[in-house]
Amino acid sequence: MMSMYGWLAAAAAIPTPSDVNVRRTSPTTMEVSWHASAYNGVAGYRVYYSELALPADMDQWRSVDVGPYTVAEVTGLEPHSAYAVRVRAKSVVDARFSNFSDIAYTNRLSQGLSRALQCI
Repeated sequence: MMSMYGWLAAAAAIPTPSDVNVRRTSPTTMEVSWHASAYNGVAGYRVYYSELALPADMDQWRSVDVGPYTVAEVTGLEPHSAYAVRVRAKSVVDARFSNFSDIAYTNRLSQGLSRALQCI
């Protein structure tokens, strides 16, 4: 049987999501995907995104919570803006979060491509 300290150590060791990829799917939407480890204690993920990539000020980033999936759709973005994205895993044990993933960046969706996507 695991002691309370054992659970805390397990929660503190939640692996950080890796290989974060971002793809703009429309002027106001992006798809974020990442790799998860084989760790079984993940309840879900939190995807952080910002037009201004200042990691020291993560309180200014917006976020969306997703279940135990490794892909998320983020909507309501500013058209033609680039975004920085980071992901954290959430522990099933005590709802604590892993460290932040490395930053991934979207490209700016060109106005020509934006118009083409709107016509589809």
